[in-house]
Amino acid sequence: MTPAETPVRPAAGILAARNTTLESFTPTERILLRRHPVDIGAFLCSGEYEIARWKEGEREGGGHGYRHRWTKTAIEGSRHEWLVDARYKDGRPWRWRDGELIWSARITYTRLLRWRATLPFGVLHAARVWYRMWPAETRDLPRLADLVLRVLAEPEPAEPAELVLFDLEETNA
Repeated sequence: MTPAETPVRPAAGILAARNTTLESFTPTERILLRRHPVDIGAFLCSGEYEIARWKEGEREGGGHGYRHRWTKTAIEGSRHEWLVDARYKDGRPWRWRDGELIWSARITYTRLLRWRATLPFGVLHAARVWYRMWPAETRDLPRLADLVLRVLAEPEPAEPAELVLFDLEETNA
């Protein structure tokens, strides 16, 4: 097969054609991403390679009403009320249970890749530097987590424009 006959991967065209910005994530999806800043920082550093690592094995966890799963295709998370189910005789909580669902979110890896493609070079470079262990040990996970939390911060509300209903000139009568 000659280089001219080499097929082009369709995923690259799809990723370039669609533009996913932070504003396209729902508030609950942003909460889910903010709950895992080091994992998302590793994703900003290495993109597809980190997703391949996530796909190799499913993992899940949580506690105190929060649950998350990294599946073969997406990150999933949910938050439930955390209610006291039983108490000791002195009144201290002994057993807890999940209450009603507060929020639930699911973000596909394709959407994450499209979002990563819209980030400025400086953010991706900083993530690479603060996650790197070779050839120079520059890993700084607290700074990486801070970077991710700043990138995922809620967008600032726009300043309301001054509303002018009528432009009346004053006259001297």
